[in-house]
Amino acid sequence: MRSRFRRPVRTALAGVALFAAASTCLTAAPARASASAAPSGATVAVALGDSFVSGEGGRWLGNTDRYDKGRNGTDRAWNGSGYDPSRVYGATGAVGGCHRSDVSEIVNAPLAVDERINLACSGAETEHVLSTAKGGRPLGGEAPQLDRLAASWARYTLVPQLSAAIRAVAEDRGTDFLDLQDTMSGHEVCSLGTSRVGVTGPDARKHEWFHFLDYANTQGTLEESMHPNAFGQQALGSCLGLVTAAKPGRYTCLADYLGDGTPTAMRIRPVNQGLSGGSSWISERRPVQPSGEGTDPRLGLAR
Repeated sequence: MRSRFRRPVRTALAGVALFAAASTCLTAAPARASASAAPSGATVAVALGDSFVSGEGGRWLGNTDRYDKGRNGTDRAWNGSGYDPSRVYGATGAVGGCHRSDVSEIVNAPLAVDERINLACSGAETEHVLSTAKGGRPLGGEAPQLDRLAASWARYTLVPQLSAAIRAVAEDRGTDFLDLQDTMSGHEVCSLGTSRVGVTGPDARKHEWFHFLDYANTQGTLEESMHPNAFGQQALGSCLGLVTAAKPGRYTCLADYLGDGTPTAMRIRPVNQGLSGGSSWISERRPVQPSGEGTDPRLGLAR
């Protein structure tokens, strides 16, 4: 059972979350290519994509076998008397909604921008990202994601070929590339070395960073199954922050097991370097300090 789940989870992350990181980085590419051509005014980071980018699964702090009340502290939607997904997903928390969480990578990454906009939506496919002019279609009552971008970003070609391989897009455009296929290594569902959350509460160092398969909607909704939970979202944000702070290039990101093993302790290295022969790693240990009032004491996350 353990080996059957491990590979599909990592493959999904490589295929979907990897696309997300590249899409986010593409917005900065023109400025890096020519500093003199950079537009003036406020800087904005925009996230496009599907559920891996929107923050689906951020409701959960690990997994547990307890199904009532706060579920051993794992359910961030528990308000003391019931479950309120809007505490995590805001106005997008309804069943079938976009599920843009307060811990998505675009929210918690340490980016030097004036504004962050999450247009990603759970369930989105290529046709929901493309503009209407390119055959895009609405999803969940919202216009295609590229149509929702403000005119000030229209000059940038964010995703010219969404169906193309992500690495090929990065190479063709000369943009940064973030390989996330092994970012959750050791914290996948049913991974050896992890356990379900017990009565002592969540601990990112020893619990899973994905929400498990909940086909009966006993803990949240089926849509949240097999997505990065709050710990996983925090790890993705840490990786994104490291890449944006590093020199332009193509990187892979892993948990820093020489650190404290938490999602804020991540490290990156160029993808063209081997595991030996002078490989250099860039690591980080940082507190997550997103804007907003109120914090979750277990993560330091804004409510």
